Amino acid sequence: MKRRALWILTLGLGLTAFACSSSEVAPPTSTPPAGNPPVNPTPPPAGGEPSVAPMPPPVVVPSPPVMPAPATPAPVVTPTVPPTSTAPDGGPSAPDPTGPRGPFTCSLVIGIQATGDWFNAGFEKIVDNNRWELMAVHSGFIDYWADPKDKIWGSKPSSACANNADNPDRVILTGLSLHWQKVSVAEWVTHLSAAVKNFQAKYSNLKNVELATFVRSPGDKPCPLGDTFRTYDMVEQDQAYEMMPALFPGLVTVAPKVHVDSCDDYAGHPPHLPGGPAARAAMKMGAVYKESASP
Repeated sequence: MKRRALWILTLGLGLTAFACSSSEVAPPTSTPPAGNPPVNPTPPPAGGEPSVAPMPPPVVVPSPPVMPAPATPAPVVTPTVPPTSTAPDGGPSAPDPTGPRGPFTCSLVIGIQATGDWFNAGFEKIVDNNRWELMAVHSGFIDYWADPKDKIWGSKPSSACANNADNPDRVILTGLSLHWQKVSVAEWVTHLSAAVKNFQAKYSNLKNVELATFVRSPGDKPCPLGDTFRTYDMVEQDQAYEMMPALFPGLVTVAPKVHVDSCDDYAGHPPHLPGGPAARAAMKMGAVYKESASP
């Protein structure tokens, strides 16, 4: 009986030990999938902040370079070639719109001996010869007209106007510097201003003084002749002419420029014009002033 009770006790203790051992669960040995945080992270050390793994630096992708816009090529401009005109150069006389318009009862052309070359070569057949007259003085320099006491003021016109021959209402003055010398713009203005004032004092009917030059060389370029300086007008004279209307508003105008067809027209003695070239110049001058032929 004692042995039976001892065996039963031993069997019960063994079953109890087996039951206790089978109730314990072994921890998992598998590693969690990559990218998932562990269920039980490692606790931070006592008394400190939780450790944070450093973030990797941001990846900077460089922007593509900005290419400059291609330069726009300049437009090709084809110069406009003016149509060939058969009209005489110089065109019609065009005084300042606020200045005198005419008609004029008597236009006095004052110039040098070469001025008479074209005036007497058919000019008065184109304009109204009753309203035009000429005072051509050999070497009639502007300095003389600027001096009210010079003997040049005793000159008389040829082919006199039918009315007011001694008191014209227009003077067309061909300027020439003393002995063809080079004259500054200021000197030109001084002499021209004095001459205009003298004309005003002498002619009470005066409404217009038009400043002109002799018949000029082609393109205002020197002709290959002996007296080269006599074939074209100096720049200073033209500049002074352009200043004069402002000094005498409503009175002074500048005449159109008229040129010979070629340097041969001077026949070696500029600015004089022999027969044929003088007649051609007369036609050009007539085309300029024909508008003054009738009232």
